[in-house]
Amino acid sequence: MIRQLNAGINWRQCQGLAIAVGLVVTWVLAGWIVADATTDLILAALAFIVVGILVITVKNWRSGFYLSLVWLLFEDLARKYLGSNMYIYFGKDVLIGMTYLSFFLALRRRQVETFRPPFLFPLSLFFWLTRGIRLDHQLPNGGACSRTSA
Repeated sequence: MIRQLNAGINWRQCQGLAIAVGLVVTWVLAGWIVADATTDLILAALAFIVVGILVITVKNWRSGFYLSLVWLLFEDLARKYLGSNMYIYFGKDVLIGMTYLSFFLALRRRQVETFRPPFLFPLSLFFWLTRGIRLDHQLPNGGACSRTSA
């Protein structure tokens, strides 16, 4: 089967495509360096870092979780010096979303054990008791809709 895949791929075309993509990336980076666009250079570097973290996350969701925490640690630093760019927020969301997706895929393959606490029934009773108290309109301060007019 691998021989059939190798027969269908023209490696000379792949090499030509890789060289063309490399030249375009070099051209764009050189233009940014000449134009002194350091913000664009830093954002491009961060994009490469995010893609690397995504590849690691797809392989192992636990590593992706820890790398997402590291990203959260340094995200404020990047936002401070790059002017609160929305790409940084979107990068964080993509990292967390890919970590969730990788976790759920591992859960589906039964590679992860779920946690079922032995106190789940009393916890659920307490949860519904608090919801009921919060929605009780007859309580002076506890009800969600009890508004006092001054």
